[in-house]
Amino acid sequence: MNYKSELLTIVRRRAAGLQAGIEQINEAKASGRYTLAGLQAYVDDLNAANAVAVAADQARALQVIDQAAEDWKTSRKSTSAGNLQDAGYQAGLANVLQLIRSGAMDPENFPAVLEAYEGDTLSMAAVTDAVRNSHNVDLLELLPQKVNQGEVFVQLRKNASKYIAPVNLNNNAAAQMGLSLLMKILDRMNDNLIMEE
Repeated sequence: MNYKSELLTIVRRRAAGLQAGIEQINEAKASGRYTLAGLQAYVDDLNAANAVAVAADQARALQVIDQAAEDWKTSRKSTSAGNLQDAGYQAGLANVLQLIRSGAMDPENFPAVLEAYEGDTLSMAAVTDAVRNSHNVDLLELLPQKVNQGEVFVQLRKNASKYIAPVNLNNNAAAQMGLSLLMKILDRMNDNLIMEE
């Protein structure tokens, strides 16, 4: 199972568990059999019964995110390091940078250039810098919107910690929205939890 699938499975399971807990709480409230203290005790019992599962899901979600982040860092370093040692690759990059700086880069060919350097953060940074310094508006518009993938992992981790949690008595709307948002964000990611631009 890839990172995205595993994380989606966890988030969906917690969303279903949260919904079930909310329904149980609403039924208990509607029954009229509980005082406020009794309702809180009921919620505490629900959470105690699910505490191990919630804690395991939260821990596994964080572990999946951390492993995906580590794989991303390793992959990024090895791609850039390998390309730095490839003389042909570096000569091609130098030619592309010269074409951009001189204004000779054709906007129709530029997407192919971007595709060639995709995944190599150092080369993409050099191409982006050259385009910005060339002030070529046609090329500038074709640059991909930069996503700070490191920050994406940090935010995923924060959201998983916050929203993969037990139910509470009065307000579970934030957790429901948070889990729903997590699912939408995961839809925009590839199998390795890399944000697709």
